[in-house]
Amino acid sequence: MEIFESKDKVPIRELKEIFKNDSGEIPQSFGVYDREQREDLFDEVFGAKYGVSISRDDYRNALRKLKEIHNHEPDSEKRQMISDKINFLKRVCGNS
Repeated sequence: MEIFESKDKVPIRELKEIFKNDSGEIPQSFGVYDREQREDLFDEVFGAKYGVSISRDDYRNALRKLKEIHNHEPDSEKRQMISDKINFLKRVCGNS
């Protein structure tokens, strides 16, 4: 699914609803995020810092920040957890 394919901005409520109703499947992993984990991930990545809508650039910046954290994390288990978050975001929001 490419959320930003036809829109430059997505209302934060719409994006939160997409996260809430998603299956939670994590690509390249056998894991699944439950509803609470998906909501926590949404708050962690987007939170209140972006206002009422998320732009394609906001999404790219959020992904970039997660990738930076991933690249600087020495613990392999934590790095895998961050990688799962990145893969989940890419599946839900697209590669933009």
